[in-house]
Amino acid sequence: IVTDDYETINGSSTVNFLKKVIEAYPSAQTIHIIADGGRAHTSHEVDLFLGKSNAVNRVYLNEVYGVELPSNTQKLSLKMKKRLNDIKQKEPDLFTNHSILENNDLTAIKLLKTLKEHPPHPKIVLHILPPYSPNLNPIERAWKLMNEQVRNNQVFASITVFKKTIRDFFNIKWKTILDKVGARINDNFQTLKPVF
Repeated sequence: IVTDDYETINGSSTVNFLKKVIEAYPSAQTIHIIADGGRAHTSHEVDLFLGKSNAVNRVYLNEVYGVELPSNTQKLSLKMKKRLNDIKQKEPDLFTNHSILENNDLTAIKLLKTLKEHPPHPKIVLHILPPYSPNLNPIERAWKLMNEQVRNNQVFASITVFKKTIRDFFNIKWKTILDKVGARINDNFQTLKPVF
């Protein structure tokens, strides 16, 4: 199990953690990461790191042509559409839909969805869970196991002791209970019955 300690959980710390996961599994061809839909996991920095086209194209337009697209849902101004049309003349391959700039209700996200696709990250595939579904994330079972082993019914002298106890569990004790982990952390997901 790969763990790290961050003062703030944001896009930068998520990218840093993804790099640590890659370092931990150097021979893996593909690493699947299951994450909730929190802002840290769906941030611009993470999208850029994963090579998501919307993020890459947004940065490309800004760095190469000085075009700073507005927020995703904001309509593009006529002035911006004219600049984009000039870019389309210089670099037609960037645009997969050449008539997109004629759309009167063109927003930044509609434009980005029609720009060139970029290759994804060569190793990491990020799977974002639906909202309110922690039961689908195996890490929740690891946290439950940790709580049972070291945190439940405990009072810690300080935050330093608390953090050290959790670090020690994952860095030391985890290896001693691996034979029990498989029975607790697996693909046996609970199936919920419909209410009606």
